[in-house]
Amino acid sequence: MNRKPVIRHLHDFDGRTIVISDLHGNDTLFTRLLEKCSYKPGEDRLILLGDLVEKGTQNLDILHHIMELSKYPEVYAIMGNCDFVAKNVLYSYRLDYLRKVLTNRKESLIHEMAAKLNLGPFEDVQDMNSWAATIRKGF
Repeated sequence: MNRKPVIRHLHDFDGRTIVISDLHGNDTLFTRLLEKCSYKPGEDRLILLGDLVEKGTQNLDILHHIMELSKYPEVYAIMGNCDFVAKNVLYSYRLDYLRKVLTNRKESLIHEMAAKLNLGPFEDVQDMNSWAATIRKGF
C-alpha cells in the first residue's frame, strides 16, 4: 500500500473557508457545527481535517453525510490517524493491529459496518482476512 502523502494546492477562493476536525463519528455535532457557522454548500469551502470517524456512535451516518457534501467542488476530506483504521479493512493491511484496535474500541465505523452486514460479535471472528473481505464486498 502506498502511504506517501499527496500534496494538493488549492486554488484561490473568494468565499469563506471553514475547517473542522476531530468529529470522531458524531454526525449530530457535525450538523450543528455546519448550522452554527451557516455553511452554504457551493458558496463556502469546507475542509474536513481528519479523525472524522471512529470512537463515536454515528460513524456510518457521518461518512454518508460527508460523501453527500463531497459532491460539491469545494469540499475536501483529509484522512486522520483514526480514519486510517478503515484502510486496514480496505486493503487487508495490518489485520493483527486491526484486531487489537477493534477489540479495544467498541465504537467504530468497522463495527457499524459489520453490524449492518449481520456479521455477529467481533469477538467470534477467527479469520480476519475473510472477515475484512466480507466487509469490503458489503460496502
